Amino acid sequence: MSAWDGDDLPGLPPRLGAAMEFERQHGRGETSAEVDTSEVLGANPDNPTTKLLRVLMNERYAPELLPWEGQLVEDVLEKLHQQSQMVEYLRSDDTTSEDEHFRMSYVQLDMERIKFQIRSYVRTRLYKSHNGQSDIQSRMSVLEQNHAMRFAIPPTLSQRDTDPF
Repeated sequence: MSAWDGDDLPGLPPRLGAAMEFERQHGRGETSAEVDTSEVLGANPDNPTTKLLRVLMNERYAPELLPWEGQLVEDVLEKLHQQSQMVEYLRSDDTTSEDEHFRMSYVQLDMERIKFQIRSYVRTRLYKSHNGQSDIQSRMSVLEQNHAMRFAIPPTLSQRDTDPF
């Protein structure tokens, strides 16, 4: 029996055990339409990071700019800041064990994943705002409006760029 056959591996999230339980019940490689994926993955739909992923996917696949989810982004950024402070504190503490340092690398990896999702969300929104939809001003955040005004190409410059002389 290998370490991979157990319900949960020590130090890893419990969702690994849920995935293994799913494989035991449904067999490897089989899919079932009735299975709730949030239950299998251990994802809590009220978790801010789960909400952020859902907002990112909605924004990415929607044809128009969706309303800005500023409060969610602020909450996630605040949580990232708190987590970063905790990691820095534990790194500077001499009593932190090697095992805890190893676990901190997992935490930092997860923090980078969440930062990537936030950047991707903002990039997607900026891309859509530059595509020239006229009715999107009401759905843009103040920062996005400032960015759009700052980086908009004035008509005189765009005409000058097309004129070879």
